[in-house]
Amino acid sequence: MSGLPLFQLITDGGTYALRAWPKTSLTIQKIGWWADACERFPKAGYEEDSPIPRPLRWHELVTRLDSWLPSTLVQSADWYWTLSTWVPGVPLSISALTNGLRGRLMGFLADLHRLCRTIACTEEPSRGIRERWEALQNDEWSVPTRGVDEADIARYASFVRMVNRDANEWKKFLFAWTQRPVRQHWIVRDLWRENLLISNDSARIWVVDLGASRVEAPFFDLVRLLGSLHVHWGQWREGVQAYIDASEWKLPLSAEELWMLHRVSVAISIRHWSRVFSFESGRSEGKDTAGWERFRELLTIWELAQR
Repeated sequence: MSGLPLFQLITDGGTYALRAWPKTSLTIQKIGWWADACERFPKAGYEEDSPIPRPLRWHELVTRLDSWLPSTLVQSADWYWTLSTWVPGVPLSISALTNGLRGRLMGFLADLHRLCRTIACTEEPSRGIRERWEALQNDEWSVPTRGVDEADIARYASFVRMVNRDANEWKKFLFAWTQRPVRQHWIVRDLWRENLLISNDSARIWVVDLGASRVEAPFFDLVRLLGSLHVHWGQWREGVQAYIDASEWKLPLSAEELWMLHRVSVAISIRHWSRVFSFESGRSEGKDTAGWERFRELLTIWELAQR
């Protein structure tokens, strides 16, 4: 999850999650889309509650919490506060993954997109594709010569060599798609594995971090989720097909093109973390253990994405 302030509230009326979001990541408009999505699942015949924790409106806060919650917590200078139903699951881990669960995740994502495809729908060139094309316009990425961990240096150097080899092909592919309109609607976007919670019996799945949600091409959710599951090419192809079968619509990009978009996205994320830690200049200025773990995991995902 994003590491934003999160509190569990246990009341006579139930258990809730109180969470703070920077106004730069969550807007009133996004909260409206989020609430709209939650209301669609029961109407679609879901037997359980919505797989997205439902944000409670202000009058519901007052009713459920007997008005003890100060109004400053709902909207302060830099934050929006949301109260939603508490989800009892645990973050989805790599060790919990099976082929059957991967297939269920693709069905879950297809259901989410099918129910949300009319929320703020539009058809225009993808902002996400343009962002990635722009991120590749820098000069060739340098190979570090020194660092704290020689194994990390070696893996990163190999990564940079492959990026420099493939960058021109990526740029041509992305630029072509910056000119093409694609169907878009409200999506989760940061659908990383750890932003999903799963019940102990693996029967239920919830999305719990919507701070990066926006109107975008839904295939970005697919690329993000599949990529975070540490899949190789064969599993990628199966996952894409499982999503297509469950969603009953044709993706504008082929499995091979989505694979390329996945590799581009992972490369840009690795580049981001290398800058966070001043990795290219050989300095490790932070003590962010979780950040280093994510950096190394991204390198692993990158290595799996070679075929």
